[in-house]
Amino acid sequence: MVFGHSLRRFGRQTLIGLLLVFALSLTSAAQANSGPPETLTWFDFEAMPGPIEAAQILACDTEACDSAYAQFDTGTCTVSGCLAPPQDSFKTFTCRDQTCLIVGGLYIPTESDRTAWFRLQVQSQGRLWASNVLEAPMVEVGSRDRFPVRWVDDALEIQPAESAYGNTAGMLFWLGLALTIALEASVVALMLRRQGLWSQLWRRTFVSFGLMHLVTYPMVWTLTNGFQPFSFVVDRVFAQIWLAIALIYGVFFYFLRQGRSRRLLLAPAVIFPLLFFPSLIVLFLFSYGRSTPLTTGLSYGMALAIAEVAVTVYEAIFLAMLSRGKLSLTTTGLLSLVMNGTSWAVGFWLFR
Repeated sequence: MVFGHSLRRFGRQTLIGLLLVFALSLTSAAQANSGPPETLTWFDFEAMPGPIEAAQILACDTEACDSAYAQFDTGTCTVSGCLAPPQDSFKTFTCRDQTCLIVGGLYIPTESDRTAWFRLQVQSQGRLWASNVLEAPMVEVGSRDRFPVRWVDDALEIQPAESAYGNTAGMLFWLGLALTIALEASVVALMLRRQGLWSQLWRRTFVSFGLMHLVTYPMVWTLTNGFQPFSFVVDRVFAQIWLAIALIYGVFFYFLRQGRSRRLLLAPAVIFPLLFFPSLIVLFLFSYGRSTPLTTGLSYGMALAIAEVAVTVYEAIFLAMLSRGKLSLTTTGLLSLVMNGTSWAVGFWLFR
C-alpha cells in the first residue's frame, strides 16, 4: 500500500516536472537561447525520366548564363556539359528520389548592385538536363522555400519559388479525409446490405467506422510523411507516437466493446486527452531544436505501402472487435482491404 502511494506520488511529480519543462520551452527566454532555424531550399521534381544521378546549381553572370560556375554540387557529374565542382562549399546539397535540398539556403554571391542568376542541371539516364535561368531569391535566416521543377520538352523548367508551407497540405488533408469517409462508408453500406446485416448492424458498424477513422486516417498521413527522405525529426517522432496512440486507443476500446453506442461515442472525449497531451511532451523531449530534415528514409511508394498495410490490418481488427462477434475477422479483413484499396485508387487517380 505504501509502495503504491509512493509510486503514484512519483508519477504525479514526474508529470508536473515534464509539464513545467514543456511550458518553459514556450517562453521568450527559451526561444532566445535556441539557435536560429536553418535556411532551407527545396527543389521538387515532377515526372523526371529517371533517378537523379548528380545535380549542379550554376551561378550565372547574366540572365543569358553565358558564363557560369558550379555553386552547389551533389553526386558525380560525368557527362558532357558538367562543370568542375565547387572548391569550398559550406552548405549541404543533397538529392534523394525526386527531391533536392540545400541546407543553408540558395545563396548566389554577387556584387551589391547586380542581380544574381542561377541555373540547375541534372544528370539522369546518362545525359544532362539543363533548366531555364532564374533570378536567385533573397536568402533570409530561417526561410524555407520550394522550387517546383518540371520536365518539359527534353529540358527542366523551374517554377518561381513558393513557401514550403502553404495551405495546400492542409487542404489536401481535409479533402482526402472527406473523400476517404465517403468512399469507405459506401463500401461498408454495400457490404452490410449484401450480407443481409443492414437492419442488425448498421448503427454499431458506422459508430465503429467513425471511431476508427479518428486514428487511422492521421496514421496514414504521419507514417507516409514521417518516413520519407527529408522528413523532419519532429515528423518522424510524431509518426511513431501516432502509431502508439492508435494501439493504445484500440486497447481502450477492447475493454469498452460491450458498451452501448452512446458510451462508445463519448469515450474519445476522455481517451484522446489522456493520449494526446502526454504525447506532446514526448514529442518535445525527443525532437526539440532539431530543425534540419533527415536525408535518409524510405521512398514514397514504400512508406505509403507500409502505412496502408498497417491501417488495413488495424481497421479489420477494430471492426471485428466492436461488432461483438457478428462480423468475423475474415469478413472485416476483406472489407478493410476493399475499403482502403478503393480510397487509395480513387485518391491516386485524382491527385496524381
